[in-house]
Amino acid sequence: MKLYVARHGQALSNVRGINNADPKYKLTLTKLGIKQSEAIANALKDVDLQKIYVSELERTQQTGNLVNKYHDCPVIIDARLNDNKTGFEGKAYKEYYEALFKTHDKWSARLNDGESAIDVNKRAEAFINDIKHSGDKTVLAVTSLFIIQQIEKLLYSYDYQIAWDIFYPTGAINEYTL
Repeated sequence: MKLYVARHGQALSNVRGINNADPKYKLTLTKLGIKQSEAIANALKDVDLQKIYVSELERTQQTGNLVNKYHDCPVIIDARLNDNKTGFEGKAYKEYYEALFKTHDKWSARLNDGESAIDVNKRAEAFINDIKHSGDKTVLAVTSLFIIQQIEKLLYSYDYQIAWDIFYPTGAINEYTL
């Protein structure tokens, strides 16, 4: 099975530098984010996608719908692809990172009402296991950087630090064979 994973196009949350994992806050794509999503669509237009999976977040759904103009396949909302709940919803990334790096173990730390990297990894693992057994030959998942890091951790048996150090810009596409 081929799995394509795209990081959504640039969103208002990226520009503002704020944490956003709550779907009730509609932080949409920017003009650049729309262009990046259209570039993803063009890059995948000749790929025979059976399904497009997106998170509950507006930015991934907008990206997935732009890609789907070439495919007309089901777009499935899957909460397991949501960005990590940092416990700092709507606050600056910097605040989250400062608090996280003060913890004893940043991989198991749950700050405020948030989830740990271990929690997010379990979500990503459940998603990967389900799509492996879906019978589909080629799918796309549109998600956030943190989920992509966890997918790579799982697929390549990376430790958390190696996964944490991976960076893909908004609009990036990766291809994996499962």
